[in-house]
Amino acid sequence: METSISFDKLPEAVTYLTALVTSLLGELRELRNALSPPQKVAPDFISTKEACALLGECKNTLYKKARNGVVPAYKNPGGKGWRFIRSELLDYMASGKPKSQAQAYDEMVAEMNKGLRPGGRNKSCRL
Repeated sequence: METSISFDKLPEAVTYLTALVTSLLGELRELRNALSPPQKVAPDFISTKEACALLGECKNTLYKKARNGVVPAYKNPGGKGWRFIRSELLDYMASGKPKSQAQAYDEMVAEMNKGLRPGGRNKSCRL
């Protein structure tokens, strides 16, 4: 396009400038998207009904497991309802049967006694 614009060439100049501005806006959007930090995806929360169907449990059993920390669950601050994340429930199902309290206690005691010498000053007290 010429540098001098006459009145007769004004519509062509406006069309050219409009196309140029549109092109620059597209490039600016692409640049902004490339430079912006990735946005975190919110977890996929599901309802209690969906969690029951996924795990094959009734609602009362699911609530009991959630209260005891067996099933990964969350409560809204100040709310009463439980919230479940689908991916965590699928991981819970893939991990297999949860440990009983007796198994967890035995593992904890074994871990605590791992560094102790038998018969040394760390032996247990007798009453």
